[in-house]
Amino acid sequence: MKISNIYIPSDGNPDQKIWVIGECPGEQEVKQRLPFVGPSGQLLEEVLLANGLDRTDVFLTNLCHYKPAWNNFNLLHGSTELQEGLDEIWDLCDKHRPNIVILAGYHPLQYLTGCKGGIGLWRGSTIRLIPNLSGKPIKAMPIHHPAYILRNPMWHSVLLHDIGRAVEESEYPELRLPKYDIKIDPVDIEFEGRILSCDIESVRGTSEIICIGFSSSSRNAFVFTDHRRGIVQHLLANNLIVFQNGFFDVAILNDNGITDINWYADTFLQAKALDPEFPRGLDFLASMHTRQPYYKGSGRESLAGDVKSWGVKKERGDIYVYNAKDCAVTKQVYEKQAAYLLRDDEARRVYEFEMELAPALVWMSRNGCLIDEDRREAIRLAVDKERVKKYMWLWALVKAATGEEHKFTAGQNKVIGIIFYDILKMPEKKKRDIKSKVNKRTTDDSALVALIADCQKKIDSYKTQKKIDEWKLNLGIVQLVRELRGLEKLMSSYIDFQVSEDGRVRGSYRSSTETGRLSCSLYVDGSGLNQQTWPRKGVEIGSPNT
Repeated sequence: MKISNIYIPSDGNPDQKIWVIGECPGEQEVKQRLPFVGPSGQLLEEVLLANGLDRTDVFLTNLCHYKPAWNNFNLLHGSTELQEGLDEIWDLCDKHRPNIVILAGYHPLQYLTGCKGGIGLWRGSTIRLIPNLSGKPIKAMPIHHPAYILRNPMWHSVLLHDIGRAVEESEYPELRLPKYDIKIDPVDIEFEGRILSCDIESVRGTSEIICIGFSSSSRNAFVFTDHRRGIVQHLLANNLIVFQNGFFDVAILNDNGITDINWYADTFLQAKALDPEFPRGLDFLASMHTRQPYYKGSGRESLAGDVKSWGVKKERGDIYVYNAKDCAVTKQVYEKQAAYLLRDDEARRVYEFEMELAPALVWMSRNGCLIDEDRREAIRLAVDKERVKKYMWLWALVKAATGEEHKFTAGQNKVIGIIFYDILKMPEKKKRDIKSKVNKRTTDDSALVALIADCQKKIDSYKTQKKIDEWKLNLGIVQLVRELRGLEKLMSSYIDFQVSEDGRVRGSYRSSTETGRLSCSLYVDGSGLNQQTWPRKGVEIGSPNT
């Protein structure tokens, strides 16, 4: 039976101001005939208690009142049981109208708000339920499901924060969102103080600036298009500038000839010093320190917290508004985190050190390394020659092992899986697919390493020469596939990278890891490579005539 026939009712009074809606009952819920009574429910009660509430102060229910097999919510999609639960929720919403509905997990977010993206993007945001029968909006706040917190206890403080915010929101029914006074290319500017947050937007894959925004308070933002460069230069040089991940912004500004920048503070580095184990993107920081709901997907299907580049066809007006929000949110985050740093001497010392280091990292990023193009071409030819030779060996071994010709590349995982597992009968390796949550067979690098060990064990265990030779062939095939993947990676990442017009290769350095070490990625214009991971193994070039 894929869906239980045991009905688990809601618990509590639907006239309560706060509702909590989960996904579906679990094993303990079925035993006790109540929602949220297992380990997840116990954690929820603890967090409610920490915010001055107990179980009786909230109304508890689930999207579906029936437990799916193996707690797999995917079995409920399209079911009568789920639809009955949804109909009941909408009916209760229309009759009782809670002030806030806490949505515990991804599926309540998906079904009751229609918001795109995962729960990690929307948690902590005060948003609206899909308009119900009355058409009047009801507030909702997505949170990580308590079961997720049990598996990832680091996020307990975030759950505590989100429930606390929901309790605050329960005091009134209306949705009170931040409002910003946004001005595009203003002539007269009045700032509230000299500490200005700044953010830039650029064309993806280039250093071309679309706009530069500033904010001096949580209420205003000024956006300047690229033709207002004079006033931008004045503001950057004569005020205390706060960036969010200024490694990007300052490098782009420098590439455009704007070098006199008073880089005063950085919310990314503040967050790293205060909470190094948590995300530091502006989307997460906004959810913790402001009332601004998630907006980073505006105009884009999916957007990481600090991506600042756009396609050339994107409507400029949308970009200007997005830029303005970034500035206003950054200012709010800065003020909150600056206050926390004043109370934490150790975190403040770490932050001050990171800020001192930041300009040097931007200089390293922009300076880059001069490339010897003749030597690079010689290495390319040598690697390509080695790659062709290994493919010839691979195809020959596969033909010897199978009796048939199979010409494939090292990146054709599906074909390799068929040859390894279906034809050569190697022990099948599986990996859990994140989207489908199903274990699927794989030929990734971990699988190849395991197969090499399996082949060696087979060789050592067999007594007959025929079997030993058979598994030696298999071992050679797996090893060659792995070696070829290494050569493909070497070619794509460390030989065929994009070099700047001045003949230098660049990378973006920043201090971003929890341990304090530097990280490096592609340069801000999309060129270059991670210069910290150059391969140490040499390449045999040979003489010019070979």
